[in-house]
Amino acid sequence: MNPSRFLPRRSANPQRGDCLLSYRMKKAIGTALAGSTMAAAAILAAPAANASYHEITSVVYWTGVDCITVRSPQYPNGHRLGFDTVCGGNSTVTYEAVSGEYVGADPMAFDQTRTVGCSVYVDGVLNYSDYAPDGDHHDVNCLRTLADDHFPHGVQGRSGPW
Repeated sequence: MNPSRFLPRRSANPQRGDCLLSYRMKKAIGTALAGSTMAAAAILAAPAANASYHEITSVVYWTGVDCITVRSPQYPNGHRLGFDTVCGGNSTVTYEAVSGEYVGADPMAFDQTRTVGCSVYVDGVLNYSDYAPDGDHHDVNCLRTLADDHFPHGVQGRSGPW
């Protein structure tokens, strides 16, 4: 490969407005831009036509403090997680998700938090829940990945009371 072929060429008459870039340089830049545009489109593309949307309802509730931090999916991109501060003792969020996206929430309780709990409903049916009464101090977490094989009262085949 000859690296000098990508160097700008001087035009025969710059005063005439001739372009200083060679045809090959323009083509290389155009190809690079087209490739990056296609990659960006693939990343931001909508789910496949056969993807099944599910209505998700995520509930978090607590006592002892007014506000807590919750780690949850950042829709419209359910593959990203973020942190939000919620106040008032409870928070309910409803949205749509497809298989492979995060659903639910992970409440980040403080030392002053007395009780904390969470629930995830998929298409109106309880899918998962967790609760820590006062003094329990276990890590309550209802953050899950939605799977096509979700079962009522369980996540990815797990079932039973929590």
